[in-house]
Amino acid sequence: VLQDEIIGHTERVASEGYLLTYFVLGVGFREELIKLLCFALIAPLLRPAHPIERFLTAAAVGLGFATLENVGYFSIELGPVVLARFLTANFFHLTLTGCSGFALVEALDRGEEAWMDFTKTFFLMVALHGTYDYLLSTSLMDGTLSYFAMTVFVYIAMRFLADARSMSDIYGHRYPMPLV
Repeated sequence: VLQDEIIGHTERVASEGYLLTYFVLGVGFREELIKLLCFALIAPLLRPAHPIERFLTAAAVGLGFATLENVGYFSIELGPVVLARFLTANFFHLTLTGCSGFALVEALDRGEEAWMDFTKTFFLMVALHGTYDYLLSTSLMDGTLSYFAMTVFVYIAMRFLADARSMSDIYGHRYPMPLV
């Protein structure tokens, strides 16, 4: 409400630069911060947990957010947006919150040296979220930039799966995954 109604920061302005700013600093920052604040309530309880449990709990918070957001979209529209959101939004929110939430617990656990990693991770997730939304929404090049949104989606999915794979080593298991 503060961004959209009081400041007038909305996506209805024609400038592409403004739209990118709106989606990164408006939508991306707002949603990632809300999810992280929800996770922060339980983050201290996860300090003694294994890293993979921290990671998956943070991811579950993102999935819960996506579920609530989808209910809102599904109640408004039953067109192609529903299928696209069903196929991408759940995993996208899960991955973004999994990465930033895990970084938060690591910062709480390890202290000073990990806070910079958390800050970088959080703002990277904000930037990826906003860029993804912008690419899906822009009409530049007759909408063909929306195809590049999948590049963002694939990048964050690969990062999430690579992080999960590295944490599986902690338990002495190696699950073969053809990732970077």
